Amino acid sequence: MNRSMQIKGAICLGVLLLSVYLLLPTFKAIGYGAEQREAAKSDPDLKAQIDATDAKAIRRGLDLLGGMYLVLEVDTADMEPAQAEDARARVREIISNRVDQFGVSEPSIQLVGESRIIVQLPGLQDPERAKNLIGRTARLEFRIVHEPDATQVAVEKLDAAFRAAGTPDPVDTDEPTETGDEAATDSGDTDVAVAADDSVADPYTDLPEQGEAPTADQDAAREELRKQYPFSSLLIPLQFPYFLVLEKDVAAVEQMLTAPEAKVIGRDMEFQLGMDLEPLGDGRMGRYLYPLETRVALAGDRLTGSRERPDQNKPGNWNIGFDLDRKGARQFAKVTGENVERFLAISLDGRVKSAPRINSRIPNGSGVIEGPHTIAQASDLSLLLRAGALPADVSIAEERTVGPSLGSDSINQGVKAAMWGSILVAIFMIIYYRGTGLITVAALVSNILILMAVLAQFGLVLTLPGIAGIILTVGMAVDANVLINERVREELRKAKTVRAAIQAGYANATRTIIDANVTTLIVGMVLWNFGSGPVQGFAVTLCIGIITSVFTALVLTRVITELVHRNAGQQKVSI
Repeated sequence: MNRSMQIKGAICLGVLLLSVYLLLPTFKAIGYGAEQREAAKSDPDLKAQIDATDAKAIRRGLDLLGGMYLVLEVDTADMEPAQAEDARARVREIISNRVDQFGVSEPSIQLVGESRIIVQLPGLQDPERAKNLIGRTARLEFRIVHEPDATQVAVEKLDAAFRAAGTPDPVDTDEPTETGDEAATDSGDTDVAVAADDSVADPYTDLPEQGEAPTADQDAAREELRKQYPFSSLLIPLQFPYFLVLEKDVAAVEQMLTAPEAKVIGRDMEFQLGMDLEPLGDGRMGRYLYPLETRVALAGDRLTGSRERPDQNKPGNWNIGFDLDRKGARQFAKVTGENVERFLAISLDGRVKSAPRINSRIPNGSGVIEGPHTIAQASDLSLLLRAGALPADVSIAEERTVGPSLGSDSINQGVKAAMWGSILVAIFMIIYYRGTGLITVAALVSNILILMAVLAQFGLVLTLPGIAGIILTVGMAVDANVLINERVREELRKAKTVRAAIQAGYANATRTIIDANVTTLIVGMVLWNFGSGPVQGFAVTLCIGIITSVFTALVLTRVITELVHRNAGQQKVSI
């Protein structure tokens, strides 16, 4: 074997060994059973190990792995055509960023029609979490909490307005409500403030407390309380700066705050509920209610980054750190400097995450949103802040969940089709071309091995149409080898030596093989670029398969053939 052929042999061996190495994570990922993956949900180390393996394994599409299919409706009714088109493009980009950071394997996000976006999320394990992540607008705002006196006046105005308009239907309950001291819970804090000071006096002591209703005639007392204080009777007064609304009363409070009577509080105040349900300690849940200034002290578009990090003071809890740009840092320093000892609410999509007290001016433009958060909650919130806010409201118009059993059936059928097709082709090649047919079979196996390794290395997705592309690749690879073998046979009929016939056969077949495969590759690239869904999945494996089949047919099989017939005096070839 000459020097050139030795180099080609080394390249072929290196490619095959590299392909096996790149496919090891795929084999390892297949080895993780359902029990191990279920255990990983409660074991962070095992989850990290499985996630790292899955990230390097071959990714499967929605039709093979199962997952979620969403059709999103973008509300652009009030926009000009140019603005609507720009909004849809921005929504798609932001959703793509969110999904990519969410860790879904090879998602598909496509613009369809004038107002819809199709999102396919293969292998999704938590559909509800994904829907919340994708559909939320993530509008982050920092607002100053109103002073107690102004809040007291606003609550009295709301009671008076709703009392004059007529008492709403009473909220039915069979149990007395906790007083403020019994219901108070920890609301969390941030680096821009310290935890609420227990020594601060309760500014809402003048408000009626539901827990003081007489037990002898509880229903009548509650009805009278409701008529006299239509709004504040639904609130549990806690330590400033918030109230607490029982979960059963949240809808009623929201309805009252959006009613025309609520305008009496003025344009400089807005009540917002807390983002998370808080336990009262007796099995009941509630949300905090915050009186906020309508003026936005700092908008979330000034964020340059956010990240989740463990809470050093509370093991098991996670926080979200954030950084502001230069202008945002100056604005943040100004706001915190002018409002020392007041409370700063962190609001996301009209819900308050926390409201810590400002202890001093913060000049460095960074802070922490404290929990309590689980690692998943902190990761999602950090992701939303990094990805930015959606420029338009998005609703889910259609939702479908594809079960993994469908993917399993598709894989089994596809693998069976590929296996039987390959076996029949291999039998034909061995019978018709004998020893040279064995070399062709080795090339076919190597071709599929290299193709799969390319899919794994570049994170490309394997779909059911992609399996069809692999089967077509096998057929095209066989076609190239048949062409070479027939050319060699022709040269042998001319009474040439074995080595001369092999060299001439490969030389004569090379141009035809390249021409045929290049034209097919062009078609495949067009499908890949302009196609979507199944068409693109087919084009992926087709294009890669064309390249690998040309390599195995013209390089790998020649190296093996030259190695087998390296004896210069050999006068026979098994073909």
